[in-house]
Amino acid sequence: MTNVDAHEFWALPVCCNVKDSFIEDFSFVDEHVSSIFSISYKDNITLKFRDFVDSNEFNLKLFDNKISFKGQIPLVLYSDNLDYLLKAEKSVLFNLRVGDVSNSYSSGFTKKESQTCNVLNACYECSDYNSFSDDFILVKIFFDSENLIIDANVDNISFLKFFISENFGVSKDKIKINSLNNYWSSSIFPISFNAILQGIVISKKINKRINVVYYKRHFGILDNLNLTFSVSNCLLADNKLSKIVLEIIINRPLNFLYKFYFKFINNVFKNLFFDGLLEIF
Repeated sequence: MTNVDAHEFWALPVCCNVKDSFIEDFSFVDEHVSSIFSISYKDNITLKFRDFVDSNEFNLKLFDNKISFKGQIPLVLYSDNLDYLLKAEKSVLFNLRVGDVSNSYSSGFTKKESQTCNVLNACYECSDYNSFSDDFILVKIFFDSENLIIDANVDNISFLKFFISENFGVSKDKIKINSLNNYWSSSIFPISFNAILQGIVISKKINKRINVVYYKRHFGILDNLNLTFSVSNCLLADNKLSKIVLEIIINRPLNFLYKFYFKFINNVFKNLFFDGLLEIF
């Protein structure tokens, strides 16, 4: 991968691998430091998500200095030279404070005990990407007159356009997404989604075309994503079904992608006979 023209910049994420820590500061030493820039948790970039159920709004951080999982990305470097970025990435130093990090959120569900329950547990882990054949993914972002052009391997196009339009003031009909939409689109969506948002922020900031590249070492978000369902069939003494308790545990690597699920799931459960317990870690 090489530079195409003077109007094109590269962006490269940087991982922090110390779980349950707080970043108090970061720095990097590089001979090309004057040519390298960054966006990070220091910029306090907050986006809004308005859910589809009752239009509740959530403030969502693009970056966080609270490191909840190994490989979390608290900053992205950008420059007009990818080789400079690859060298600078290796020199980034984090000033960390290690301590107790609370990773759970209360959903408002109450789990009720029953005297007799048959419990069936099932676990699903999003790990298809482990056989993802490419060594990297590349997302291209640029503004062409009034249009925002995105080249990325993604699905959920309507959701992307809605979210981008809400946060960046671009009409949905002016957002052009060129997607391969192949077998891997769903598996790597969390990566592509973050790369797209990071690319848009940088592109608007410097008015350049942006290529955001994620190598497999930056895929920590997918290593830490799993979903556990626990279903309890609660029976009476005569074996009649009393109720069903559905427990959902989401091990989410970033508040950003999953925090807004709470109210959505709560609304779903309101009109059902389930008792529910939702935990997000």
